[in-house]
Amino acid sequence: MVLLAILFSVQLVAQAPAIEWDRSYGGTGVDNPGSIQQTTDGGYILAGYTNSTDGDVTSNHGGFDYWIVKIDGNGTKLWDKVFGGSDTEYFAKVLPTADGGCLLGGTSYSPISGNKFEASLNGDFWLVKISANGSRAWDKVIGGNSADVLKDM
Repeated sequence: MVLLAILFSVQLVAQAPAIEWDRSYGGTGVDNPGSIQQTTDGGYILAGYTNSTDGDVTSNHGGFDYWIVKIDGNGTKLWDKVFGGSDTEYFAKVLPTADGGCLLGGTSYSPISGNKFEASLNGDFWLVKISANGSRAWDKVIGGNSADVLKDM
């Protein structure tokens, strides 16, 4: 009787949850996911970096750029935004903000160019504040003459 109860409880634990939806986003280049956060409207912000210039990626400024995708609660893409300079930006983390926007963080190796204001070629922290519709509100480069690599915030 005890063996039957143990087998029954193991079977309940082993059942996989049902998949509500499944989507793929990206282009033909390298699309590297970095972070996902639920938004106050029940959707999600997917953030990472990409060097794609096609598919779901609307643009590229050179090398790898931050790539942000807003989806609704059913996984339907609402918009995407690409932020970067002429060289490479590696995305690390997205944090929702109280105003419905997000703070994006990572490392930039680009000089002044593209839709990015400044950075050291050795690498600097790069923070980008976006509004709820993905528009850039501001960005800030933080770092010195040596390599400054943001991994988490």
